[in-house]
Amino acid sequence: MGNAHTEIGALQQTANKGLTEGADAVMKVTGKDLCDYCQKDVVAMAKASKLNSLKIYAETDDAYRFYEWEAGMARFKITETPK
Repeated sequence: MGNAHTEIGALQQTANKGLTEGADAVMKVTGKDLCDYCQKDVVAMAKASKLNSLKIYAETDDAYRFYEWEAGMARFKITETPK
């Protein structure tokens, strides 16, 4: 976990506490968007931790992005709104 990005680390810590199975999780990321690594691996981590759903709100300098995943989906559904 030492090299993991914050989003992965947060999910891992929550899973380690037994709080993810069947849960609906929400995250907020400010200052920058999810990197390509996180867009792929956060979904894998959500599946591995047995989340029911995951929503991530990301705010960048010029846009708001909403990442939405539910169990059974292969990747995030992404919605972007300019500021």
